[in-house]
Amino acid sequence: MFQSGRSQWQQKPPCTAKIRLLLPKLRLAMSSHRCYPSNVHLKKDQHTMLAKYTVEYTTHFKRHSQPHHYITDDPVSCQEFVEELLERGCGIQAIKHEGVPLTPKEFDRIIKTAAGIFASKKICASLGIKPEEEKYRFGFTA
Repeated sequence: MFQSGRSQWQQKPPCTAKIRLLLPKLRLAMSSHRCYPSNVHLKKDQHTMLAKYTVEYTTHFKRHSQPHHYITDDPVSCQEFVEELLERGCGIQAIKHEGVPLTPKEFDRIIKTAAGIFASKKICASLGIKPEEEKYRFGFTA
């Protein structure tokens, strides 16, 4: 993971392993996830960019709710992650695009699409049919 020729401040941390340990049941699309240590100081010519999509959600443990953030630049992975949250029953607090919360109409559209994908998968698994037949018979997106 770490290259020997780089100094400590130039190395990327192995943060994906920590996140996977904290959330073992959620399949995270880590390919576009950026995570850097908080003690890294950027030079004046370097700028940090806002992530395209941020999903704020909570996981429920007995009496406690733990807030979490999922950050990605890919809208498809964001949609898949929201579908996973619906499947697991996690609370979705907000979805932000470039740091700004989505309007209720856009938020509802993402939730509705993710719910359709989730329902489609469950119908196909329960009835043992192909996604094309499910879309023809029931009309959900495959």
